Amino acid sequence: MNADRNLLFGILAVQMDFVTRDQLIAAMNAWVLAKDKPLGEVLVAQGALGKDRQALLDALVNEQLKQHGGDIPPLEPIDPLRALVRGCLAANTTDHKAEEALAIIDREFVDLNELRVATELECIDIIGARYPGVEDRVPQMIHCLNGIFAREHTLSLERLRTIPRREARQFLKELPGITPFIDGYTTLYGFGIPAFPVDETILAALEDEGIVEPDDKTDPLQRMEQAQKFVEHHLRDEECHKLFWCMRHRKRK
Repeated sequence: MNADRNLLFGILAVQMDFVTRDQLIAAMNAWVLAKDKPLGEVLVAQGALGKDRQALLDALVNEQLKQHGGDIPPLEPIDPLRALVRGCLAANTTDHKAEEALAIIDREFVDLNELRVATELECIDIIGARYPGVEDRVPQMIHCLNGIFAREHTLSLERLRTIPRREARQFLKELPGITPFIDGYTTLYGFGIPAFPVDETILAALEDEGIVEPDDKTDPLQRMEQAQKFVEHHLRDEECHKLFWCMRHRKRK
């Protein structure tokens, strides 16, 4: 069983209340040290899961992967600026809608610098007033692009490839208008650096699966930042993209 299947197995096991969040974390920690053994076997060995439920989960994982055409697609980084814009468009909506909006931007603007200097009203009109949350997305996008231009004196993130990962990530986190989703999306898909984008939808999914605890008393943005740190701390580098893909394509309870 490869890493893709193990991630799906763990998500489904918690979603169906076959194991607890703590039991899954304990099994994942043990599995990291013995990756030749399927996660299901680790859970069984630890007494957290019965063999009958292991077999059922294996079947469900097979069906889930079959529905999505096989294993999780590999991470394919794109231009960092394009990743940032797509991240602004993709938060709390589908990849399909984000790609449609990005295609409109490509058609209506000469380049992303022209997008940067456009007015917010012009951008909203071009993307479409019916696009989910467009009145919040457009200011985020323009503020991020202008923040890059102000610091780099050009609209480019290429310098970030030449500095340590930690510094590159901090640069993104300090951009005006940035969110845990845009920061994580740009880091992951723009530079291929392990990161986990978190928006309200992903946060809700993580809470549904028992991966993070619900907390209605904490500010939503802070909860997303905390969830991002928790997931990135507990996953190996290559697993961030895979879990993110699973969360983006999961079926809500």
